[in-house]
Amino acid sequence: MPFSADEARRRLCALGDHVRARVAGAGGTDMARVAGETAADTIYAIDRVADDALLGWFERPLPLPTSISEPVLGGGRAPAGATARSMEKP
Repeated sequence: MPFSADEARRRLCALGDHVRARVAGAGGTDMARVAGETAADTIYAIDRVADDALLGWFERPLPLPTSISEPVLGGGRAPAGATARSMEKP
């Protein structure tokens, strides 16, 4: 189930805050320093800091649901008629 527009905006703002905090917290780093070059691109120190912040954000595991019947993604309700059944044998 997709996120609502408000939830998507909240998550996107939280990601922006995370990246901004990592860049601001990288004091002492010359952000304009060339950190690497390829035939097609120049990578600056700020690119590395921001990329590391993005990777760290997306590598964090999602919280586990508290119940098997709770949806893991989307934050919405389970589809109509969906039920959780016991795995135990009678």
